[in-house]
Amino acid sequence: MFTTMKKFSTWLINQLNERNWSNSDLAKRSGLSPSSISMVVSGHRSPGFEFCAKVGKALDIPPEKVMRIANLLPKEALPVPKDDDTLLEIYETAKRLSKEERESLLRYILWRIQEERRKRRET
Repeated sequence: MFTTMKKFSTWLINQLNERNWSNSDLAKRSGLSPSSISMVVSGHRSPGFEFCAKVGKALDIPPEKVMRIANLLPKEALPVPKDDDTLLEIYETAKRLSKEERESLLRYILWRIQEERRKRRET
């Protein structure tokens, strides 16, 4: 359990650093108390489902992903829709890439999504 808490704590700290957010910033955006965030970040408390859901929403990350990082949900195989040829091709192509190339592709996809959302907000 300690390893999972440390892994989650490290992940959350990195997420906050990437956004230049403090624990207080996350508290304001998530509706969680600053003390509960501090307890999880310091590794003194395990994150629960509600904590992960609120953190996911605040960070604009699917809550399920946050819950998997916190080891609250099992890591399951990706369901690839057989009726969506584009998604299937993306998946099959990504499987052939190195880990570093897949990580780079993921960063690009997330950037594109963020850019599209930003454009929609501006219009």
